[in-house]
Amino acid sequence: MRLQGLPQGKTADRKDNHYEVKPAMPNWQDLEFLSTSPICKRCLGRVFGRVGHGLSNNDRGDRMSFALTALGFSPDLKEERECSICHGLFLDLEGLGASIHEALGDYDFSTFLVGSENRVHNPLEKELESRFGMGESIKKEFNREFGKILSGRMQKEVEFKDPEVIVTVNLEYLSYRFWFRSLFIRGRYRKLVRGIPQTRWINFDKHDSVEEIIGIPAQTMVRAENFYLHAAGREDVDVLMLGGGREFVLELSSPHLRNIDLSNLAEKVRKSGAVEIADLEIVGGEMVEKVKNSRHDKSYRALIIAGDPIDPVAFRKAVSELSGKIIYQRTPLRVSGRRADLIRERIVKKADTISIDGTRAVVEMTAEAGTYIKELINGDGGRTDPNLSGLYGSSLKVEELDVLAITEEM
Repeated sequence: MRLQGLPQGKTADRKDNHYEVKPAMPNWQDLEFLSTSPICKRCLGRVFGRVGHGLSNNDRGDRMSFALTALGFSPDLKEERECSICHGLFLDLEGLGASIHEALGDYDFSTFLVGSENRVHNPLEKELESRFGMGESIKKEFNREFGKILSGRMQKEVEFKDPEVIVTVNLEYLSYRFWFRSLFIRGRYRKLVRGIPQTRWINFDKHDSVEEIIGIPAQTMVRAENFYLHAAGREDVDVLMLGGGREFVLELSSPHLRNIDLSNLAEKVRKSGAVEIADLEIVGGEMVEKVKNSRHDKSYRALIIAGDPIDPVAFRKAVSELSGKIIYQRTPLRVSGRRADLIRERIVKKADTISIDGTRAVVEMTAEAGTYIKELINGDGGRTDPNLSGLYGSSLKVEELDVLAITEEM
């Protein structure tokens, strides 16, 4: 049965009130074109690659050649090297497999996937597809058949969803490249000294960031190409990260090894004297965004300096007024070049005076994620309102700041 509006060479059968489009029977001219096409048995079979479950394209080619002969045609099948479509591509798979197996011999992995690129669409292949509409692309066959060869050679499993290695072959030159799934280590870090940033310095030959103190020994242990620290927020260069530490995920790109002694890594980092790490575990890459997008309340201890001796009564009163207060913070001047100029609403959950000694005082406070504590104390020229300096009535500044705790999400 034929319907108007269907593509040429297609038919439709009605099934449960729906029409299922199927290829129409080839006409005599199509079969004549097919039998005279300068192609090999494999490519003849691939013209009907979506017909006959469980058959190889060589099997389909044999059957199609027999059918054409039985119908009175004289198919002149070419050797694969002389084929106008594949040009003998599939004859080179064993050698290519040996080369790739050798190149990957230094890497530890258990799953892989084959991909291909740079295949110029052949006009004859396109013409056969338009006439018959039942074919399989040469790239699809290559990926499947070469995947089988590599799997057998390397004794590794093909994995479609999340392979540890992707092998991509250029079908024009039979060159190849590899992509290796990164290794991800989740944990918590404590920063015990001031003056080091969370991530690497830019344009400075220094290696004393939290990222490098953790990343360099990990990179060496698994022989990774590079490393990246993804953390749940960041502290300033001059701020300590104490308490239970800050959650992070260390990404190790293109690792040669996928197993790492996490206890040994923690010990190597501890010997730096600047950073400690704990609660280490191997995780999936999806954990990076989860950690980076997490929001936690944070508790701080601030050593505050005043220009004159601090009035204990007035100071304690000002600190207590911050507890439970909603504040409005415009992006601080010190980071305005790096962050959007916005006004953010934040809540100071708790604020307590710990001690007062002359011109110095120690305050502990807990605030909502994203609160700029230094500006909460000094006011940043009125960009944070209210602020401790304004409530106290005199200019205050932060001499030292420590993160004491990061509250877990419930």
